[in-house]
Amino acid sequence: MQYNSNYSLLIIFYGLLALPSGAEVQNQSVPRQELIQDRAQRARQERIAPPAKVSCPRDHLTSYNGRVIYFNRRTGRTIITVRTDWDTTERVVIRHPRTDNPARWFLLQGETFKSTDWRLIEQGKNRLLPNLRANIWICDDGRNPVVDWRTNETEQSSPGR
Repeated sequence: MQYNSNYSLLIIFYGLLALPSGAEVQNQSVPRQELIQDRAQRARQERIAPPAKVSCPRDHLTSYNGRVIYFNRRTGRTIITVRTDWDTTERVVIRHPRTDNPARWFLLQGETFKSTDWRLIEQGKNRLLPNLRANIWICDDGRNPVVDWRTNETEQSSPGR
C-alpha cells in the first residue's frame, strides 16, 4: 500500500511539472491580427483543388502558390518567377511561338482570362501590379503551366513578410 501511494504522488508531481507556468499562459494570448494572419497562412498551405482548365492528372500535377517576383513576356515565351508561400523561389516558362501573348494559359480567379483582364494584372507591358499573387499549375508531362492570377488576395497576410 505504501508503494502505491508513493507512486501516485510521483505521478502527480510530474504532472504538475508539465503544466505551463503563469508567464507561459500569459504569453499564449495572441493579438487578433496575428490570429487572422495565421489562419490566412494555414489556408494557403492547405492543398487547393486545381481549376477545371487544368486537365493534368492530379498525381502528375504540382502548384506554386505565392507572390510573383519576376514577369517577362516576349515573342515565343513568358517567364514567371514566384516566391512561394513555402519560402521557395520557383521559375516557370510558358511557350507561345510567334506571339507575345500567353493569355491562353492564364486564368483570373479561376475563370478564363479575357483581353480586358490585362489591366487587372499589369500597369504596363511586362510591369505587373505590385504584390500580385498567382497559383501556377505545372504538369510533369511538359505541357505549358497554367497561371491563375489571384488579384483578390493581399500580400500583407502572406507568411514571412
